[in-house]
Amino acid sequence: LKQLPVKVEIDNLLEYAQLDERHKLAMLTQELSIFTEGILAMEKTAIGRDVINPRNILEDGLRKELVRQCCAALHHNLQFQFNIDALPQHQAACIRSLSTLAGRMDGFRSAIEYIQDFIDIPGLMMWGEEVARIIGYNVEQEANKYLLKKVFDFESKYQTAAAPIPNYPRTESDPLCVNFMGRTVSTLLKMTDAQTTIFSRECSGWFLADGQEVCGFRTISLLRRAIGVCGLSG
Repeated sequence: LKQLPVKVEIDNLLEYAQLDERHKLAMLTQELSIFTEGILAMEKTAIGRDVINPRNILEDGLRKELVRQCCAALHHNLQFQFNIDALPQHQAACIRSLSTLAGRMDGFRSAIEYIQDFIDIPGLMMWGEEVARIIGYNVEQEANKYLLKKVFDFESKYQTAAAPIPNYPRTESDPLCVNFMGRTVSTLLKMTDAQTTIFSRECSGWFLADGQEVCGFRTISLLRRAIGVCGLSG
């Protein structure tokens, strides 16, 4: 859905109304509410020493799907074809990838925020926890190539049985990097290489010899929207 501005001209009111999209959203919300109401109406069941709580099953299912969708978006969008001889074209492709990913991640966050009141689950807290866990796990696995004592997948403190973080194979465009965190850092290092770019303190960015900006406020802002503060600190 498009963000509704504070003031809307009458001629553009129908465009912002998005009646078909809102009707589809309402139908999906009703189905989700009915499904959640049925699960929450179930009572706890004891099987031996284990107690099955339907509410926990619902929350674990949401976490698992959220992790799967976020990991897939991060893996498929953060893939860069780098060519030092065509740095401006590469920078434009990088901006497009980050913009697409930022839109996807904003959509996931808005969706979990929207449904949290209907299913009585702290969605934003879940979002923050799972994104931080995804970033932490991928940073940990990427750092393994620099460590003598490696942290394997089953030993990672970020992995859980309820919502496992998937592993993707290395990409052909950057086979030296294990995952999207490595590819992102590698691309930023290439874009800000001192041999091909010049850093301007006044403009807070890296520029080519002809004055064209390669990496600046826009790139970092899109990167923050795409991978969040946890991704930038990681």
